[in-house]
Amino acid sequence: KFANFTTREGLAHDFAKCVFQDRAGTLWVGSHGGGLSRYTDGRFAGVTEAELAGQFIWAMEEDRAGRLWLGTAHPASLSVLEHGRLTTYRPADGFRIEGGVRVVFADRAGDLWLGGDGGGLGRQRDGAFSYFTTRDGLPANVIRAIGQDRAGRLWIGTTEGLARFHEGQFVNFTTAHGLAHNLVYAIHEDADGILWFGTQGGLTRYAEGRFRSY
Repeated sequence: KFANFTTREGLAHDFAKCVFQDRAGTLWVGSHGGGLSRYTDGRFAGVTEAELAGQFIWAMEEDRAGRLWLGTAHPASLSVLEHGRLTTYRPADGFRIEGGVRVVFADRAGDLWLGGDGGGLGRQRDGAFSYFTTRDGLPANVIRAIGQDRAGRLWIGTTEGLARFHEGQFVNFTTAHGLAHNLVYAIHEDADGILWFGTQGGLTRYAEGRFRSY
């Protein structure tokens, strides 16, 4: 049975852009224009507009310290919610993702990775930002997905192909290598260690060094 929730039930906005459940069990809903909602004990509560850098929440992630990170658009920014307090990073703080943050990913080493509508691949380590772009070997500066495999290698889905980042080096893959499409929207590693990539032109599987598309 389906149950629907809208602004009538307390949701901040009817356009729910992303949903995330933290390790404490709280459900967070980022909206396209209405900010952030928290769902606990069967009720929604909103994070106030004054606390948020933007009302367009496009990405969420929890790091290993239990902090909730929010990627926003209009304007693009990165915010972190810790112990009920929201801190926002803007260009003056070294934040340089353009347009909007589409993905926030916390890796196993504790680094936070960012991608969006421009600016390349961002990394926040120990509070400082650094960036990788096409000049460093990334296939495109527009990023739609980030994941990590069990070997610790980072995979980045861009609008112009797939990149694997390991030990400071990029290796890029395109349809010429077997991808279904160069625009990669989703990355997932299954229980068997097989990588799956959702693209604009189909689903691609990567195992034993080979791509197979469906």
